[in-house]
Amino acid sequence: MLPKITTRVAAALALALPAIASAQLQNLYSTDWISIHQTLHSYALAVDSKKYSLLGETFTQNATADYGAGLGVLQGLSAIEEGLQTIVYGKIDGINSLAPVDSQHVLSTTVIDIHIDGATANSTTYFSTNQFGRGDYEGEVYHSYGKYLDELVRFPSPRAEGRWEGSWRGVEWRVQKRMLVYLGPAQGNVSIFLASS
Repeated sequence: MLPKITTRVAAALALALPAIASAQLQNLYSTDWISIHQTLHSYALAVDSKKYSLLGETFTQNATADYGAGLGVLQGLSAIEEGLQTIVYGKIDGINSLAPVDSQHVLSTTVIDIHIDGATANSTTYFSTNQFGRGDYEGEVYHSYGKYLDELVRFPSPRAEGRWEGSWRGVEWRVQKRMLVYLGPAQGNVSIFLASS
């Protein structure tokens, strides 16, 4: 037999439950935001370390990435991995790789909008890249600036259940669709990409 709920108990529950639910939603939002932030920033580490196989920490298997005129639209994780290894800058013959340069992707302003369904999100992340020449081009730098416009999806983690190994609470976020938008002209010596690696 269930205990009788008095008016006073019902009133207390009516006041407490929204606050509890709000706190739980805030906690979920915060951990999702951190997970999305980690996903977005893992991209820079993968590209700058030239460990392109780590791009699976950023993109879904069937992701689409639109890198604009230089690289075009890449469909699928393997195409993204391959495309970023052979990225073309400035349409100068012979520039076909990031191999002859050291790179630094700096991600700054990030705005994340987690949708009401809790399973999808959009983000805008501003970036600047610095490509540093080697060999005959040591001391030369090429800079570019822009933003990533991303659509992300949330899914159960194939790894840890609720403990941190790249996932939060047993879920992960990945970029399903990316569009790169350059802001202003690139600056520096594009010839640094011609150096032998």
